[in-house]
Amino acid sequence: AGNRLGCASVTEKIVKATGVRGDAAAEPTRAETDFLFEAWKRQHGIEFGSASEHMARLEVFEANHMRLVLYNAKVDPSQALEHNELSHLTLEELFALQHAGVMTY
Repeated sequence: AGNRLGCASVTEKIVKATGVRGDAAAEPTRAETDFLFEAWKRQHGIEFGSASEHMARLEVFEANHMRLVLYNAKVDPSQALEHNELSHLTLEELFALQHAGVMTY
């Protein structure tokens, strides 16, 4: 899907690389999440100013990733959600950006 990092395609790559299948692939290990996060950062040219900010954003990214996985498991593949350049932000941060007029839908 263009320049987006698709959950399904990354999960397929993880399955191929690790041999993990089924439900286990839906809940990535920390190493798999780290791999996905690093790929996402490279794709969007994102770097963080400190190790603590990196870890905090990784935690947010991981929570958002699990939301995507759970949502995508319930919908038709044509309605699947993917990561984008905002995947490191909390819902509160997204709402604040929207309220400030920085982000519109």
